[in-house]
Amino acid sequence: MASFVGCARNPVLEVPADEPVKVYDRDSKTERLLLPGSADHRRFSEWIANHQGGWNQHLSTPPAQGVIVRTRQINLQFIDTIVLAKTAEGIFERAITLKEYAFLREQDGASHDAQP
Repeated sequence: MASFVGCARNPVLEVPADEPVKVYDRDSKTERLLLPGSADHRRFSEWIANHQGGWNQHLSTPPAQGVIVRTRQINLQFIDTIVLAKTAEGIFERAITLKEYAFLREQDGASHDAQP
């Protein structure tokens, strides 16, 4: 995937402890919720807390693929080895490994609905 990276700037990303996190896998067309207090909700919150830095502005149009993760305050798109953060200030990207977000693609039975 080609991307154009601008100057470094970090978006502010926070996961409210009491808010479900919506996860949509565009490849498998599955959707699920990470419920507050669940292991995956905590794991995602920890990932966000540990990855506040290292973001760069993303200057190309994001492709329609990957794993979309949303709360009222966060809109992330995990695509292969990058993650995009869509914010009011623009779109930011950072490098990531597939292993770091594999848990978002797993259907652990906590709470998920298959939807197109």
